Amino acid sequence: MERFWILNFGFWIGGIAALFLSIEWTHKRKNSHYISMIR
Repeated sequence: MERFWILNFGFWIGGIAALFLSIEWTHKRKNSHYISMIR
């Protein structure tokens, strides 16, 4: 049971990290698009 909990915890950490990275990536893409529109 203990091992399962650790696996689950690692899964959550990975999911949160992936979500954060995808949000950060889309934010950077929008910013670069906006900057290119200004020019």
